Amino acid sequence: MSELATRTSGRIRVPRRNRLRRNHLGVHAVLILGSVVMVGPFFWEVMTSLKTLGETLTVPPTVFPRSPRWSNYGDVFDTLPFGQMFWNSTIQTLGRVLGQLVLSPLALRHTSMPLGYRMPSPYVHGYDNNVRGPRADGSELVNASVVWAAGGMVSAPLDLNRFARAYAGGRLFGGAARAAQVQFRAGGGSDPPGPGQNAAGLALFRYRTRCGTVYGHTGNFLGYTTFMASTPDGTRSVTVHANTQLDWNPQLGNQVGSHAAFRALRRAFGLGVCAALA
Repeated sequence: MSELATRTSGRIRVPRRNRLRRNHLGVHAVLILGSVVMVGPFFWEVMTSLKTLGETLTVPPTVFPRSPRWSNYGDVFDTLPFGQMFWNSTIQTLGRVLGQLVLSPLALRHTSMPLGYRMPSPYVHGYDNNVRGPRADGSELVNASVVWAAGGMVSAPLDLNRFARAYAGGRLFGGAARAAQVQFRAGGGSDPPGPGQNAAGLALFRYRTRCGTVYGHTGNFLGYTTFMASTPDGTRSVTVHANTQLDWNPQLGNQVGSHAAFRALRRAFGLGVCAALA
């Protein structure tokens, strides 16, 4: 039983475990070869990037640089207009897509994503939540292009209501995306918490209040706190705004501003829902 091979009917039979071991060796050899083929070009590019121009033109070529030039990476940014390239390929493209898919179809004429720290006039000033002493105006402290849509979008209340109805009402997505979006899970909630009982869906939250159920989102940023919601059919909506940042969500470790002030704001969220559904 311990022999490596047994003779049966004049033939040598290799035990099955040895055949499997040989098959595994073949698979591993193919995987190693494939890894070399995949990683080889990347390794060559890294080595070449550390060479001088003369070394890159050497025949026959050398694999390793004589003296690695890490300064090559800095020289690239000094030589090529990477800022303009980034602007053309990313920021302008995002602006066009945003305009084609959201702003134009919904006629959001007072919504924009500023690329600097200046707010489009006229605008509501936002202040810090200092409970003692004067409150600083934080409206234009942060360059909005750094945070992108997470605080970078600026919208008038009428536009935000229009967007809430389209977003919560399913006008911006197809059937499959909409079905996944409204698979709400109890216990999940937006931050800061919205009114009533919160449940989390796919970038959408359900709020069950004493006056009815709405879908929407909350958000806060330096100087501002916002709540938007709409009925599931997109026929009625509500937005509530505070011109200071407030949040009280101990589960996430977020406690911004006064707890009493946030409780009052959350009650305002609920009253707004009741007014919209009345």
